[in-house]
Amino acid sequence: MNIESWPISKLSNLSTPFNSTFGDPPKLLEDSIQKIGVIHPPLLLTEKTGQPILISGKRRIEIAKKINPHQTLWVKSYTREELTNLQAFHLNLYENLSIRKFNAIEKSNVLALLTNLGISQESLQKEYLSLLELPLKEETPQQYFYLQKLDEETKQLVSLGILQVDSALILLKLDFKDRSCLTSLIQNLRLGVNPQKILIRLAWDIFKKGNIPPHELFESQTMKNILEEESWSTGQKWASIEYELRKLRYPRLSQMEEEFKNIKKEMKLPPTITLQSPPYFESPDYALQLRFRNLEDYQEKLAILQQMGNNKNMEKLFKLTTEYE
Repeated sequence: MNIESWPISKLSNLSTPFNSTFGDPPKLLEDSIQKIGVIHPPLLLTEKTGQPILISGKRRIEIAKKINPHQTLWVKSYTREELTNLQAFHLNLYENLSIRKFNAIEKSNVLALLTNLGISQESLQKEYLSLLELPLKEETPQQYFYLQKLDEETKQLVSLGILQVDSALILLKLDFKDRSCLTSLIQNLRLGVNPQKILIRLAWDIFKKGNIPPHELFESQTMKNILEEESWSTGQKWASIEYELRKLRYPRLSQMEEEFKNIKKEMKLPPTITLQSPPYFESPDYALQLRFRNLEDYQEKLAILQQMGNNKNMEKLFKLTTEYE
């Protein structure tokens, strides 16, 4: 290994076959280089042909060049006799892992690079998944390989943690126009992990069942009205969108829920008596919750319940579950 001084203009033109970084560099790195320069020298590997390639330091070089494109940097230079491709990649990998966490796209890049370097699936699971803080499951490498197929816009969302890996894997089944439609919604409504999973799953199921692509789904007047309602918060808009999607995905269940809601409204129960429908109306068993403060209050609630037994709405209630059995 040699220590050499290189013009930054030449360093910035070198190929980076071992680079796995994705996304903008951390601001802390930019501030550090701005104040005191590049502390850790980039690493080079000179091929037998004499052609140098960059092992690590791509971001440092880019930032330093932006600050002063005419400066020179000290680099550590290795020869092909000193390093194999795998050893060179390990230098890059461990240098980065020692100072920061990798985002999901970078982890995908690492696994892809290791595979290209001849590392077996078994070795990936045994040696690298825990290193990358990934689930120690047989399907994990393949799931992360699939992220390589994402477009740059969607990769950016995954790298920032806006879009979860599970959600991105479902989006891969859709074309670019539909992916863009859903990722825009996720950003505009600032959906968290569970809501975005619900959105993508429902949109995918509706597409499979009714052959309605997501971009057409959200071009409907109903969806446009929800999204354009200025007086609603993002939470209210998401609740309405989810409601409309569930009606399309589960029309029978949605009809039953709506009928149950109307029956409860007609019954005019006090807030201290709560009537609950069977989960997904998959059984005939309703649940009743009663709140009372003392014996007198308890007896009053019992009297209300007694009157409910003679209420025609109770017949509608039981008819609701028997109709759909």
